[in-house]
Amino acid sequence: MNKNFTAEDIIKKHETNIKSAATVILLSGVLGLIYVVRFFFKGDFNFYFSLSFTDMLLKSGNENGNIIVPSIISVIYIVAYLSLSVLSNKNTKLLTVAAVMYLFDFSCLIGSLIFIYEKPLDPACFIDVIMHLFILIFFVVGVKSAKALRSGKAEKQ
Repeated sequence: MNKNFTAEDIIKKHETNIKSAATVILLSGVLGLIYVVRFFFKGDFNFYFSLSFTDMLLKSGNENGNIIVPSIISVIYIVAYLSLSVLSNKNTKLLTVAAVMYLFDFSCLIGSLIFIYEKPLDPACFIDVIMHLFILIFFVVGVKSAKALRSGKAEKQ
């Protein structure tokens, strides 16, 4: 197997990594939107993947009986998240913004697992953790590729 890649091959690899990261943003945003819409129609939280920030908001609003404010904040959060997906294809610097936003969401997940959810934890909650980690890997690779393309290191590799 020949490992002598041309500069064009390396640039194409970085561009693919960036597109993959942008696609993962879109996928996680759409799944988060499905979670919120499903909650409004079915009234339950039985969906394997959600954006943890919106999950926390909706669950706290549901417990308190005031679901309007958490719902509005959840929709704004998801719209901002999906907007980053569309815009990051044109402006790769927005991948970093999306990664920070998703890192915040991941910290909400870990915080809720440690401090909010009843113990022992339901094994199904670890599907969320695995998905979040998987998406973070795509983000890290995409952000690194975007930085390599911007700095010109891709041509020098």
